[in-house]
Amino acid sequence: ASYAQRGAWGEEAERSTQALAAAPASVEAMRGVVHALLALGRGPEARPVAERLAQAAPEDADALVLLAETRLADGDVAAALGGLDKARRLAPARADVHKRIGDALRQGGEVEGALAVYRLAILLEPGFAGARTALGQLLAAHGEHEAASAEFEAALAAVPTYGEAALGLAAARQALGQRRAAREVLITLLEADPTHLAALVALGELLLDDGREADAAFAFARVLRFDPGHPAALFHRGALLAAQHRWREAREAWARVSARDPDGPWGRRAVRESRSADDLQHVFAAAGAG
Repeated sequence: ASYAQRGAWGEEAERSTQALAAAPASVEAMRGVVHALLALGRGPEARPVAERLAQAAPEDADALVLLAETRLADGDVAAALGGLDKARRLAPARADVHKRIGDALRQGGEVEGALAVYRLAILLEPGFAGARTALGQLLAAHGEHEAASAEFEAALAAVPTYGEAALGLAAARQALGQRRAAREVLITLLEADPTHLAALVALGELLLDDGREADAAFAFARVLRFDPGHPAALFHRGALLAAQHRWREAREAWARVSARDPDGPWGRRAVRESRSADDLQHVFAAAGAG
């Protein structure tokens, strides 16, 4: 979700939470809370509400799908698949239910099963951008970039502003050596949604690889304008500062990354780069003294 979309979902989460407090048995209020928290990436927090929702509406396939999404976010793949199997029996022709089953299988490491279920979802609904994007992501993860590109393109044909599909297509084109085409995809997405932070980071990384440090710095600065603690943008800002031998500022940026994302990939990279910066600073200081 973009920065603007996250803001809208934050407001929806607040409204729905207030509605649920006023009417604790309201199925619609529970549904609203779960939808909003999932959109904000707070699935584990939504799980208790989703469990209550499924108990209140046990024959509602939508409620079961929402519960499965919160269980997946909580890392409970087996429980998610159990609920989705019931949803499938209730609504066997619904492509979105099959897509969620594919998501659960993919998270559980069952690649072939996930591929088959995503393709079934697309067979049921050829214009289902979410299923095509998920299939494309899985194909790309296994090096099938041409096939992945075709799925991302089909997803964008159905929903031209679908951010995940655009990001996937840009990455696939980059993997195929089509760097200019990758930039064009990201620029098109940003023209439609200037606050799409993942697209700004991806564009900045492409520009950085092309040696366009000033343009890349502008892209990362725009991300940090919306989210001052964004781990990827902060990491790259630190790298750009280190390249200018601005060691103290670089280490400060990386320290903020490791504080925000201590166990994540950006946090771990920040720790490594900070140590390397210390070594390089000593080398340059010794060379200057000599």
